[in-house]
Amino acid sequence: MAKDNTLTLIREVTRHLPCKLTDDEVMHAGERLAQVIDDISTEESRASDVKAQLKASMTTLETRRAALGAIVRRREEYRDVTVGLYLQDDSMVSTVRKDTGEQIVIRRACEDELQSELELAGEAT
Repeated sequence: MAKDNTLTLIREVTRHLPCKLTDDEVMHAGERLAQVIDDISTEESRASDVKAQLKASMTTLETRRAALGAIVRRREEYRDVTVGLYLQDDSMVSTVRKDTGEQIVIRRACEDELQSELELAGEAT
């Protein structure tokens, strides 16, 4: 005599198992996939733009850093300074800083500088 094989339920649990999709479910998943692909493309484009902006910003900052580093290293920077041009008796022109009184250049006078000296001398008499 054969024994009857009966099953007794102990408990129910949930497991993550593969399930066949209907045609509508496949179509809906395809639409979601297309949207995600579009979103990825948009984000990659945005990432490229942000990367380009960051690179430009970093280049600007690095240029400023180099310029300020040079100023600190040399302990000087170029500025617009008023200077006076003085014609000396020996027909030389002396360039003198107005802020410090320092003579920075001595050079031979140009013709027009010598001419203006003659004109000024003529007006004085």
